[in-house]
Amino acid sequence: FVNRILQNLDERVQNDEDTRYYIKNIRGRCIFMMNFFTVLYFSVSSMAVLTAVCTANILYPAYVIFDWHNSTWKYLAVLVFQTYGLNIQIVQNLTNDVYGPMIFCLIAGHVHLLSKRISRIGHESETDVDRNYEELVLCIDEYKVLMK
Repeated sequence: FVNRILQNLDERVQNDEDTRYYIKNIRGRCIFMMNFFTVLYFSVSSMAVLTAVCTANILYPAYVIFDWHNSTWKYLAVLVFQTYGLNIQIVQNLTNDVYGPMIFCLIAGHVHLLSKRISRIGHESETDVDRNYEELVLCIDEYKVLMK
């Protein structure tokens, strides 16, 4: 539902100035947020693996069918298996945790773009009154969608 609303809002970005703002600010902030969360989550993963290696423990207490305490290769196999599972969990958490802030960022950007579109209504000399009225109605409809 939210993705469909955002797609409709994205289709309203038609002006070159709005497109530049969208790419530079909204998209740039979303990419920054995604990169920030990714670096943060995988830093925690790296620190967990480093701690496990330094303490000669595995990441999580688990029943392992072979004795990993007395073999470096078996220890590394268990550690790699648990690291893989940890990274899969991180990817799942990352997609869940970053979705809300990115949607908020996109909606805030569209609110700003709406205000810019409303401020331009009636200031273009080549547009007529009917076109200004249509644009105002579209902006009001977009405002209603954003307020939902």
